[in-house]
Amino acid sequence: MFKRVRKGWKRFEDWANEDDSAPKSTTQTNETEPGATAEPTTSTQPLAQIQLPTEAQPSTAAGPVTVDVPEPEAESYCYTNKTTTSPYQYTPLSSTIKSAIRVLTLLPGRADADIECQLIELDLENPWTDDEEGFEALSYVWGDMTDTTPIQIDGATIEIGRSLRSALLHLRFLHKARILWVDAVCINQEDLDERNSQVMLMGDIYSKAARTLVWLGCPCCSLGLLNTSRLSYHQGKWSEQLTAIEPIFEAIEILGEEARKLVEKGREAVPKQGEMGEDGTKTYDRIRKLDPKWDHIFLENPWWSRIWTLQEIVLAKEARLCMYTKEVDWNLLCDAIPYYTALGFTKFSEIYAGNKTNSGVEPLNMVTAIRKARQPGSELVTGDVGDELLQYLASSHWRDCKMPQDKIFALMGLFNKERDVGIEVQYRFDVGDVYRRATKALLQRSGNLDALGFCYPYKIPRVAGLPSWVPDWGSAGNLAPPLMNDAKGKPRTTRASRGLRSNPRWEDDDRTLVVGGHIIDTITKVGRVQVPPRHDDRNEGSLDHVLNDPTMIAEADKFPGRWEDLDPDRPIRHFMSSWWRGMKLAVPYLAKGSVPNNSSFSSQSQVKSIQFNSS
Repeated sequence: MFKRVRKGWKRFEDWANEDDSAPKSTTQTNETEPGATAEPTTSTQPLAQIQLPTEAQPSTAAGPVTVDVPEPEAESYCYTNKTTTSPYQYTPLSSTIKSAIRVLTLLPGRADADIECQLIELDLENPWTDDEEGFEALSYVWGDMTDTTPIQIDGATIEIGRSLRSALLHLRFLHKARILWVDAVCINQEDLDERNSQVMLMGDIYSKAARTLVWLGCPCCSLGLLNTSRLSYHQGKWSEQLTAIEPIFEAIEILGEEARKLVEKGREAVPKQGEMGEDGTKTYDRIRKLDPKWDHIFLENPWWSRIWTLQEIVLAKEARLCMYTKEVDWNLLCDAIPYYTALGFTKFSEIYAGNKTNSGVEPLNMVTAIRKARQPGSELVTGDVGDELLQYLASSHWRDCKMPQDKIFALMGLFNKERDVGIEVQYRFDVGDVYRRATKALLQRSGNLDALGFCYPYKIPRVAGLPSWVPDWGSAGNLAPPLMNDAKGKPRTTRASRGLRSNPRWEDDDRTLVVGGHIIDTITKVGRVQVPPRHDDRNEGSLDHVLNDPTMIAEADKFPGRWEDLDPDRPIRHFMSSWWRGMKLAVPYLAKGSVPNNSSFSSQSQVKSIQFNSS
């Protein structure tokens, strides 16, 4: 059988690489029978003519470009303000009020009307009277800030990202104003001193907000973001996602409400059953019929992978999950997912063949665990702040951010004034200085050397030139905390030092760490050099590592960027040939014991076995 598989794979490789030449033209044609004349590709599907926003149109003499896309089900949204004025000028916050912040008053309007707002200053310690609801804090992903759009604030113009505009469009009320705290607008991003002070207040902002609005985006808004050259690829994608949103939110409400009722009755979920609905249908059958596409909320949504969103949701008193025009209570989502699994759906199963796998809802589980651990009296909160910060850094290391300093700064809001970690939010420091100062504070506050367990020799570090005792906190490698927990993942209760606190000190302008030690034995024999394992580094072979290889980058540059770039006589073969060349380069990274000869990095580490003479 294996011979047939190898033979078939060889035939596929030959087919993919057959007549591998550059595209001859960009005119796309249909494949025809031999001897027939090729006709241009046409579609019989009824389409609507939608004109792209001005900034998405290429400059041509033929006038505005129109493209064919499926008729949208959503109402028309204002993708850019029609009215623009002079740039907005920030007024400095009051210097006499330490907790002064700005909030954004989102004025009411229709979906197709310009976005108009007001900025007002208030004291976070006493923002509202007892009869007022308060403000809502927005948690969202900034997105691409090189592509901005104008809105009006106090009669002036300010540029914001497309992701934020989408949130404001959908969260705006029709007949009344809505008061929001939005970091991109409420903080003067050009004033470093203000950014430093406001970031230190973000923990209080999200914990004191009436609620936190988690914005997961809107597929229909992508029409205002698309470039005409990519529209042919995405034209059906957004409508597919749009129709999948309602089943997801309906499933969350059904599962969450039913899970709460079972808890009240002291009952457990029965697999493939559930409660009986009004139509006589069991919950399991109702959810299976809805077929919720959870990937649109979890795996495909960047909100879960950003470092800033962690503190924003952990600190929220109340949170609402918002997507398109749908909203649902955050706690309802937390109740729905375990019940979904208990009914027998295996979408979020974390165990496969006895091994733990990456779960699609692992980010949700992590948030839930941290919120539970932060409850009064928990072991995590009552321990040393250094150990607590190290736990947060360990559990969130895979989250990403645009500025590497934010891997540290984005966690500062999780600590109140009474539990100071000794880390200053200062964007004037370079990233290496921020990591060094943070690691020093960790070692001083925790009284142990656990942070040194993260000093891993990455082959391609995110931050170069760090002292050997400073972990590269900006790396997203899959690294476990080896010194913090026991084999069962619980905080260890025994230590070789019997609980004695470390006493580190620093020299050479805090670049050299000096620690005390004890001689426990002597080396009597050094064994032979062992063959290093292929994955001597969990970071090596990862997607991040592969994509930094110059050979892979060069191959990616040659990969067809658009369907129109493919050879019109053999588009499928041209595509598969380009894909196959990339795969042949990537596979050796994943194959144990082999490294490409043309790779820019290779394992040079050597491990020696050491014998100790017992004393």
